[in-house]
Amino acid sequence: MKYFGLILLLCACFGQTATAQAGYRAGILPQINLTTDLSRTWRANLRIESRQIFSEGTFDHTEKSGYRYERTDIAGLVLLKTDVGATIGAGYMIRFEDGTQAHRFTQQYSSVGRLGTWRTGQRVTTDQTIRRGEPTVFRFRYRLSAEIPLQGQSVDLGEWYAKINNEYLGILEGWALGLEIRAVGVIGLNISDRNKLELGPDYRTNAFSPGAQRHQFWLYMGWFVTI
Repeated sequence: MKYFGLILLLCACFGQTATAQAGYRAGILPQINLTTDLSRTWRANLRIESRQIFSEGTFDHTEKSGYRYERTDIAGLVLLKTDVGATIGAGYMIRFEDGTQAHRFTQQYSSVGRLGTWRTGQRVTTDQTIRRGEPTVFRFRYRLSAEIPLQGQSVDLGEWYAKINNEYLGILEGWALGLEIRAVGVIGLNISDRNKLELGPDYRTNAFSPGAQRHQFWLYMGWFVTI
């Protein structure tokens, strides 16, 4: 239940920090996630994600109307199984945004476990984002997650499940420090051994950092394929 508590805390903080001058952005976040085993211990992952905005502005109703494509990310990650339920990995991402490109290098450790019928996970990630003419952005990310079967004790073929993610991102850009917090709650369907679909809200905020507050509301849509 601690994961639900974290999300409720975020919602309470949002209610206190979403002032009239705070900026917001809302849209859809479709993602395709492809995974394949290279050997018994090595695995490769390819993720393609797009962000498309349908509304943005401030909470005093200053709104920019109309649809706007924001960006597309293409990311590759190679993972090595180091222990039962644990992996380390490294990867590269290219981002296409406003006619420019950004390059991100990623290092990651993740582990999974069980808490009753819940499948729990932790992930620690560091990454470095490079854009021409701008300082390199360094980030440290920590994510907690839980997958909860909605039918029975485990998620079997053709069954539904819920997934909750809570992530904290420390950001260093130049000499400026920032903190972003994310909360995601989705409903998923385990179609087959090789296909899963997920749909749900994704909320992000930097309200705990100095400077202008920003709140993001996304409808996340994920398709996970094992090939």
